[in-house]
Amino acid sequence: MVKPDNNESSNTSFHSRLSVLEPLQKIAGLECSKVDVNPKDVQNVIEAEKCMSNLIYMSPAVQKFYSVSGVADAITQRIKETTATKLDNGIRFFDMRMLFLLTALNADIRQRVREKFH
Repeated sequence: MVKPDNNESSNTSFHSRLSVLEPLQKIAGLECSKVDVNPKDVQNVIEAEKCMSNLIYMSPAVQKFYSVSGVADAITQRIKETTATKLDNGIRFFDMRMLFLLTALNADIRQRVREKFH
């Protein structure tokens, strides 16, 4: 589990470790401002989502980061926009896995997702 320390060098190290999360989110096509509903490189999207799923499962800091960065909102948007279109089953599986983990581990996200789907 990644925890920040109180001294400045540890905080810098903590933030540099979290800096990998944004590129993973972008590769997965889950940026809040631009959700990719038809990714061209499916295998890279799946691999990014695998990494994100594992990080969400293992780290409360990552859960918080992805809560704030709108990953759950992006996933719900992609689910809504792709119900009628063909989306790779691997992408859909990891979208649902991440949404499950985020909602199971964070009550605030649970409420937001509930409101989006009802």
